[in-house]
Amino acid sequence: MKFLYDRRPGATSIIEIVLVMSVVMFLIGIIVPRVLGFMAQLKEDKTRLMMANVNTAIAMYTNDMGHPPAPEEGGLKALIIRPKGTTGNDWRGSYLPGEKNIPQDGWKNNFIYNAPPRKFKGIYKKYELYSAGKDEDDDASDRLRVGE
Repeated sequence: MKFLYDRRPGATSIIEIVLVMSVVMFLIGIIVPRVLGFMAQLKEDKTRLMMANVNTAIAMYTNDMGHPPAPEEGGLKALIIRPKGTTGNDWRGSYLPGEKNIPQDGWKNNFIYNAPPRKFKGIYKKYELYSAGKDEDDDASDRLRVGE
């Protein structure tokens, strides 16, 4: 039975390898869900920030033009590109400086903009702006919406 105890100095046994792998897997099991939760929160925070920027741009547009961007004016595109038929110096855009396109939510989806409101017409009178969220489900958008 001498071979059971005859090890080379510095050699690693299979038990030690399994023990180290178990500890590593345990730590990964704790850390990964927290990181994924943090990443999901970042996307929601980014969406709220982008919505606040677009909402401010809509307010500036409304102040200059007298109404929020209408669908016939291009909807949110009117915040970046002068709508056709705009006369005089009413339009003082771009209302989203440095942007060539309307910002998207944290999940790379376009914001949903309706003027007048359709989904939240009992809450907002002039317009609604909301994100469909990570699952692109309109019903989940209650947490991520603004309007006037």
